Amino acid sequence: RALVALLAPAALLLGTSFDASGRRPGPGPTLRGGASADVQSFRATLRGQKAILAPLTRGGNLPFRKLVAGYGANVSMGEMIFARMLLKGDKIERSRIRSAPNEVCYGVQIACKSIDEGLKAGEMAREAGASFVDLNCG
Repeated sequence: RALVALLAPAALLLGTSFDASGRRPGPGPTLRGGASADVQSFRATLRGQKAILAPLTRGGNLPFRKLVAGYGANVSMGEMIFARMLLKGDKIERSRIRSAPNEVCYGVQIACKSIDEGLKAGEMAREAGASFVDLNCG
């Protein structure tokens, strides 16, 4: 179940298209031009993984993720980050996008009120080393 919860938001960010009703219009993801290699690489990273850490809050901080990576968690997800605060340079939010040196595949959860905010924060996460982003808009 954790793998399904992790893949659903990642698939959305990596190119799954949805129609106006919020439904996926076909049997699977629609890949954006040039993204297929990235998606295949991401899927290959997740394939066969035995331990995935994906807490929502207060269980995805850097020291804890470093510890569980040392015990074999190959895919991890950081704590929820507020895009607006990250973009304003908040030190706490900036610290949440860093990955541990022993993390194989690290994801960042970003909460935002607008897609533009989310995309800018997602780019910051990518620059900080994130393998994927879970974008939560609302």
